[in-house]
Amino acid sequence: MSRKYHNKLVRDRIPEIICQTGRTCEAISFNDSDYMGALLEKLLEECREAVCANEEDLLGELVDLVEVIDAILKFKNIDDNRFKELKEKKRLERGGFERRFNLIWSE
Repeated sequence: MSRKYHNKLVRDRIPEIICQTGRTCEAISFNDSDYMGALLEKLLEECREAVCANEEDLLGELVDLVEVIDAILKFKNIDDNRFKELKEKKRLERGGFERRFNLIWSE
């Protein structure tokens, strides 16, 4: 079997799952200074996957996005309630996306 290099942040059980299938892998933990960058790269990866997902896979990709966002919040010690409060404040001030506006131009 040929070795495939990934060099990216993966979910906690991925190395275990790889070994359970009879394959081998090497995984090391990111240090604090590299972890945030890896989380942001993972966020971009999951965003790209969500954008390209078909209808059947979209929900799973959105779950992955939320998982990465949750990890960022935890790493940065941002309280869930603080996050939700800011989300609601922005919704009240700027709205959500329910009206589906496509802004064509402004002056």
